Amino acid sequence: MKRALSLLLIAAMVFSLAACAQQPGTKEGEVYKAALLLNGTLGDKSFFDSANDGLVRLKEDLGADVFDFEVEQMGATAADEPKWAPTLLDFCETGEYDVIIIGTWQMIEGLEDAAKQFPDQNLYSLMKPMPLQMERKMFTMYCINKTKFPSW
Repeated sequence: MKRALSLLLIAAMVFSLAACAQQPGTKEGEVYKAALLLNGTLGDKSFFDSANDGLVRLKEDLGADVFDFEVEQMGATAADEPKWAPTLLDFCETGEYDVIIIGTWQMIEGLEDAAKQFPDQNLYSLMKPMPLQMERKMFTMYCINKTKFPSW
């Protein structure tokens, strides 16, 4: 059930941004592209894995000709932290992603900076609310103690 809810939330987020976006990849016949920037790594059965799994399933269900995504694992150590914001800015600068999804609250300051520099870029935070005056930005809030990685 939680896996289905995770997939549903990711799909709703991607398609709601696609519906209002006026960027490359949203025209009929073009591929909608997402980037998942993780200030951590995959494989620890955390919500990063759930987000990645939802995107994988979305691509499988829709087909690569409709939806594609890229995952950037930036690491979670103190030594990795200085590259988080520049990596986000690099992804924004390419202009090739319809939405860029970030992980935890530690990346919010970089996300706010990216939102100012790239106001037309759709940005999505998995954890932290965004200031309401920031257009084209979305977030998810959930109770971390109510989630778990499915064992099936």
